[in-house]
Amino acid sequence: MGPVEIAVNVSARQFRDRSLVQQAERSILHHDVDPSYLRFELTEGTLMSSASLTHEIISSLHDLGIGLAIDDFGTGYSSLSHLRRFPGEVLKIDRSFIDGIPEDQENCSLVAAIVAMAHKLRMRVVAVGVETEVQLRFLCALDCEQVQGFLLALPASSEQITDMLRKRLDHRDRPTVLPFRRRAS
Repeated sequence: MGPVEIAVNVSARQFRDRSLVQQAERSILHHDVDPSYLRFELTEGTLMSSASLTHEIISSLHDLGIGLAIDDFGTGYSSLSHLRRFPGEVLKIDRSFIDGIPEDQENCSLVAAIVAMAHKLRMRVVAVGVETEVQLRFLCALDCEQVQGFLLALPASSEQITDMLRKRLDHRDRPTVLPFRRRAS
């Protein structure tokens, strides 16, 4: 089927474990995985805790080639100065901002600002919680690179996901999610 990007949610407790980087490196070698298709997702709160340890771990993961994403963006207490120094490639907009768009003008303004800011920082944007075609069109108009939500698929088992990926290969003319691409520096 070709390469598939895998995202792994990392809890605050897991992230603070100093052996995380070594565990990730062993897993990559053991499973012969190209780390460029692996992304660790961290919440804003995780990024804001213990700045020196956070920076050290993030830098080590980045050096391994593992992609990094800020999950649930907008719900925590993120500092723009931390965001600027974050070597991540992806910013995931929390579903609470997607709810009600395009009818809710405040959410529309916030989402547009978050997408523009992320792009200025050369980050790819994923909108979480997309449930309607109208939301999808709005996000596409903002140049949001990816979406996830019930509009595309319901939660599924690994067997169901494998079948879904195979079917999408048979219908390449109808992509529902843009392919992974790192933003240029």
